[in-house]
Amino acid sequence: MKALITALTATMMALVMTACSEEKTETASQKVENAAETVQESASEAYDETKDTVSEAAENTGEYIEEKSDDVSDATSDMATDAGNAVEDACEEAKETAGADDTDC
Repeated sequence: MKALITALTATMMALVMTACSEEKTETASQKVENAAETVQESASEAYDETKDTVSEAAENTGEYIEEKSDDVSDATSDMATDAGNAVEDACEEAKETAGADDTDC
């Protein structure tokens, strides 16, 4: 964006200089053409920088979502294991209380 602003400022300066100058029309026309070329190059650079920034942000977002998805999956698996162990412990305790010979569940 800074490059684009600089290029636009250069264009305005070239136009002002041309308007105040007593130089030939061909030279003034060349100044305007050069300024326009500078603006186009700056705009292209700004576009490329923006595109790269957006691509990087999208990639970082994808990685973040993948990490969080893995965290949720791991937490869910741990909760299922803990619940299974609690059920097994309750079953074994109930068998012990009932006086069963085999307390395994």
